[in-house]
Order: sequence, then structure tokens, then C-alpha cells
Amino acid sequence: MQEFQSIGGVLRPIAFAAPYWPRRRPGPSKNLSSTTPFSLLNALRGVFSALDNPKSAWAKSSWASPSLPARYISIFDCLPPAIEWIDNLIISERPNLILIGCMSICFPGAIECARHIREVLGNECVIVIGGKHINETLWRSDSGQILFHPSGAAAPDLAGLFDIVVSGDAESVIVEIGEALVASASWQEFSENLATRLSFAAGDFLVHLQREVSPPMTLFPHKIRKIDPDALPVVYEKYPINTQFNILGGNMTAHAYSYSSRGCVMNCHFCSENSAINGPVGRAAIGQSALRLADQFAEIARLSALSGASSASVFVEDSILLQGQPQALRSFSERLASRDSVEVLFGAQLTIDMLLHAERQVHIKKLSALGLRYLFVGVETLDEILVSDIAKNTGRKKAISWKERVERVIQFLNSSSIDMGMSILFGLGESHGNRIATLRQIIEWQERLRQPKVVSLNWAVRHPMRDMTNPHNFRDWAVDEHDERLAIIMSLFGEATVRYGLNQVLPPKLSELEEIARMYNEMENIL
Repeated sequence: MQEFQSIGGVLRPIAFAAPYWPRRRPGPSKNLSSTTPFSLLNALRGVFSALDNPKSAWAKSSWASPSLPARYISIFDCLPPAIEWIDNLIISERPNLILIGCMSICFPGAIECARHIREVLGNECVIVIGGKHINETLWRSDSGQILFHPSGAAAPDLAGLFDIVVSGDAESVIVEIGEALVASASWQEFSENLATRLSFAAGDFLVHLQREVSPPMTLFPHKIRKIDPDALPVVYEKYPINTQFNILGGNMTAHAYSYSSRGCVMNCHFCSENSAINGPVGRAAIGQSALRLADQFAEIARLSALSGASSASVFVEDSILLQGQPQALRSFSERLASRDSVEVLFGAQLTIDMLLHAERQVHIKKLSALGLRYLFVGVETLDEILVSDIAKNTGRKKAISWKERVERVIQFLNSSSIDMGMSILFGLGESHGNRIATLRQIIEWQERLRQPKVVSLNWAVRHPMRDMTNPHNFRDWAVDEHDERLAIIMSLFGEATVRYGLNQVLPPKLSELEEIARMYNEMENIL
């Protein structure tokens, strides 16, 4: 059995979100990109609580100092900086617990980073992987059967890389992995300790153990105890606000999340946030979510003031702000209004048809007076045929076209003194001519209506749960390192692929990308 001699009773963790580009980006991102690993930080909220518990192994770890966790937690979009960061920490810290989060197009980056760590540290460290890709490739069916997608990190040939694969709620799981690790002298003892600890952990999760367990063991809670978001800290109590979105006035920008659901109330076929993958949105506690979100704003404002910032701004990471429920929007605005000494400029996400709903418009105007300055809207495409198959196009049966509804939203937001961000998703099956026509229309709107202020381009990526027979298994980079299109794709898109596109959709040609880039560069983008 592998002994944990290197651990010596002290945890030395590092955590990072895996990169999705195989080489360095040629210049700054043209999308509203954040340097804050917010999804990863959410998964670490249980750890942040444990850091303040003197009885916890985490309180004796290398993260114990209030100023240190940020040093050991990061996000990467490109592989070389990730490897450099890892190497620096290996030299200075000799980490023994590695936590990796990844989306599907980040999976090759997670594999490369894990291989590099394993080559240097061997079995002295325990490597744990979780995140969106894992949630979509390891799950429990309604009948209780544990299912594995072939593209997942639980594949047998990856057992030498990833010791533990975590699917689902990770807040309690990560805490217990650390606690069990320092209390164990062998992998067998660790697996037994962890199994006992997880039987009392909160959350709906699967924990797949791969090292020296034959056959591999999958642990899960037999009685699910819900995680209480109100019992966990705001992530910025332990991690500094280090992102700046100019669209929100140039203030340092934090992220917030209402925890009203695991994803989106809609079920758009191209999106991994949809309800078919994440489960239905619970509506019963949405009012509490609204109050929770407003309280986060107050805490972020307080922490910003303590750091010396003159003001604060927040971007709300809900797929749809409080799921767009009018009652929740009202509760949110009322709680913000009750804190009249706190002003936080903020942005959020809503859909086209929700923004044309009369009752919601009343609440949006009230929120504008309380700091709402920016709304990011997924327009996706102006192809009327393609958009008819998008779930959030709830007005598809009306006589008013999608294009006309988008323009009405622009006019409404202008009248409410709210700037608009627009997400465009290529790769849905549109022609190249349609892409150019869409970009021309956006330029025309900017010239005539001064909106949108931000335009974000993405290329649709297939998600594992949408294709159980995907032969590539997401092991290869979404765009190869030597592909002549890579540099321009990295400069244009937030998320993109030439390998994992939607079924029946061809990847873009270099000449098409060059034309898109010429038009995109004509646009205004206040990032």
C-alpha cells in the first residue's frame, strides 16, 4: 500500500481551474473575461469555513493565514502559465493535495497539468478533479445506478492521474478529503476514513476513488443533506476581488450568485446550464435566494471598503438573474433599497423575452435606480429558423420576429439607463453569410442605438450528456496547438472548438474567421 509519508499531518493544498488553450493567447481577451476562479471558489466555501475552525486540519494547513489562500488558488485559460504556476508552488510548497476544476474543453488541460504534477511529485500527492465536465460524465440515474460517460475522468486508463473524481456538490466533500488525508497513513486507511466522513457530509455528490482500489469505489450520501448556502461565507472573505469590468464603471468587480438553482430554468439544447442536465429549478426558496443575493452585495461592499476601494461593483453569475421570477426580483430590490447606505453597481443576465415582460420591466427599472447598470443577454443568433429551436425564445409563436424583439430590448434598456451586453453563439448551423449579417446588424445597432456596449462571441461546443457516443472523449484540445486557426480563435472567442462542434455543423474556415475578425474589430467593446 502507498504510504502518505510526505503529508506529515499538515495539508499543503493547491487548487486551480484547468486551461482550455494549449498555448499562450496572442493578446488580451476580447471578451468580458474574469481573473477570478468563481466556480472553483464556490466549491471551496466549505474549506473557507473550516479555516476558522481550530479543530480542523484545514486550520493548520498552508491556507490558514487569512492572506494566503489566494496564493494557492488560480484560474488559467492557457496551458503554459498554468504549468509555470504549478512549478513555482511545487518548488516552494511541495503540495500534497491538488484540486482541479474543469469544463469539457478544459479536460485536456486538466490531463496535461495532472501528468506534469505526477511526473514531479509521483504518489506523494493526491489529485482530485471536479467541475462541470465531471458532473456531466459521472452521475446517478433516477433508479440509483451509477453511470459513467466514456469521456470522463473516471475512465480506467486515467486512474494513474486522478486519484479522486468528485461529481456534484463539493463543498463538504473537499473539506472531508483534507480531514481524512491528514488522519491516514495509507490509501486503504484514507479510503475507509473518507467513506465514514462522507456518510455525514452535506450535498448530493459522487466520490469515485481510483488509486489502489480494485475495483474502484464510488461513495455517495445515502440520505442527502442539503447544503445551506447561508451557513457558508462569501468567497471574498478569503479571496481578494481582483477583476475589473470597465462596463461597471471601472471599479474592482466581484462575482455573486444567488444559489437559487444549479443552472438555468431554460433547456436550450446547446447549453450545459440547462435544466435537463442540472435538474429542475426549485422555486420554493427563490425568495430567500433574493435576500441572500442582496446580503452578499452588502458584504462585498464592506470587504471592498476594508481593502481601501472607494466603491464596489458586482456581476451576478446566475444564468438568469433569480431565474427571472418577478416576486424574487421585487424582494431583491426591496432588500437593496432597505440598505440605502450601500451602493453597489452591478450587472446580471436575463433573456430577451423576460426583458419584454411588463411586470419584470417594472422591477428592472427599480433595480436601475438601485445600481443595476448592465444586463448581459444571450441573443445567440439572428437566424429566425435556428432561433425557433432555442428554449429561451419563449415568444417564438408571436408575430414579432426575434430581431425585432432584440431591438425592443435595446430600446427598453436605453430608456432605463442600463447598458447591454450581447452574447452571440456561432456554430449552431447558421451559414457564414448569416454570421456576417448578424455582425452587420450589431454594428448598425451600435451606430443608431449606442448598444450593445459589449459583444461576446462563442462557438458552440458539444457537451458530453448530449452525445453518449462521442468518439473523441474530450481528451484532445478543442483546437490543436498547431492548427492555423488557433491564434485567431483565441483572440475572438471566449469558448470555441473546431473538434467538438454540434452534430452536423462544420468548423469555421480560416478565411471565415478572418472576415469575422475584421467586422468584430469595427465594434465598440467596453470590457
